Amino acid sequence: MRARILSHHGRQAWVIDQQGQHHLCVYKGRDQEPMTNDWVEIDQTLSPAVILRQLPRKNTLLRSEVHRSKALAANIDQALIVVSGDPLFSDELLARMICACVAEGIAGLIVVNKMDLTQPTERARQQLSSFKGCLRQLDWAVLEVAAKPKTPGFIQSENADLVRRLAGKTTVVLGQSGMGKSSLLNWLVPEFNAQTQEISTALQTGRHTTTASRMVSAHGGWLIDTPGFQL
Repeated sequence: MRARILSHHGRQAWVIDQQGQHHLCVYKGRDQEPMTNDWVEIDQTLSPAVILRQLPRKNTLLRSEVHRSKALAANIDQALIVVSGDPLFSDELLARMICACVAEGIAGLIVVNKMDLTQPTERARQQLSSFKGCLRQLDWAVLEVAAKPKTPGFIQSENADLVRRLAGKTTVVLGQSGMGKSSLLNWLVPEFNAQTQEISTALQTGRHTTTASRMVSAHGGWLIDTPGFQL
C-alpha cells in the first residue's frame, strides 16, 4: 500500500495512506533516509507496519548547516517564507532559503508577518527591497499579514488571498526563529496544534520537538512545518 510520511523520528515514521488511515511504521532497511512527505510503500498487515521502499522524489529541500545538510521535506509544490521586522529578518538567511528553493525548482512566496507593528514592518519592507528584482524574476509574490496582532485596535488581517494560494498544494513553511511562523500556522490552520500533537504522541516526541518537519492537512492541501533557520 502507498502512503506518505507526515513526520519521522529515529527509525519510526507516522504516515497516512491513500484511504486516509494513519499508521506508525518502522523502516525495513538502515539504508533508507526518510524525509517528510516522502511517498513510500508499506506493509500495513504487520505490527508495527513496515516501510518496504521509498518511491522516487520530485524534489528535495535541504537546509545547509556548517558541516552538513539537513533534509527538510520532499515532493514540494511551493515554499512560504515567513519574515518580519520584529526582529528584523536576516537577508543572508532569506537568500539561502530562496536559493535552496530555486535549486529544486520550487515556487514560492514571501509573507511579511506582524504588519500591525508599523515601524518594524517598514524596516522589513526596506530590507526586502534589495530582493525586489530577484523576486520579480522568479514571480514570487509578497504578502503582508498580522497572524497574532499585538497593536491595540488593530483589525485582524484577512487570510483569503493567502489561503487561495495554498489550496490544493503541498507548501513547505520556512523562516528563521522569531518570525512568528508558529503563530502564522495556527492562524491558517486552527487545528494545527491538535494535528501536530497527534504526530508527537504517535512518535513519542515532545510537543515542541522540531528536529524533523511535520506535515498537516490544510485547505485541501498540505502545510509542512520545518525547524527554524539559524545563522
